[in-house]
Amino acid sequence: SRTPKPMPRPTRSVAAGVEAKEPGESLIHSTEKSVKEYGDKVSETDRKAIEDAIAALKTAVEAAEPDADDIQAKTQTLMEVSMKLGEGHV
Repeated sequence: SRTPKPMPRPTRSVAAGVEAKEPGESLIHSTEKSVKEYGDKVSETDRKAIEDAIAALKTAVEAAEPDADDIQAKTQTLMEVSMKLGEGHV
């Protein structure tokens, strides 16, 4: 008879989620600041996409049990859409 494999410990994924929160929260803060400063330099569509990405990332980092993969994916999305802000004030 084979010994069943132990279940993965949830503490590892929770710890990874907590570690992923810090860069996500930092990006939220810096992007919100950029939107205030340069939001009028981008289209309404781009600004809405950025605001939606901020909201999605906030939801992920504020989750009771943060999911590292979810936070990293939403952080990446926010980084991509917020590049429009950089283009608007060069």
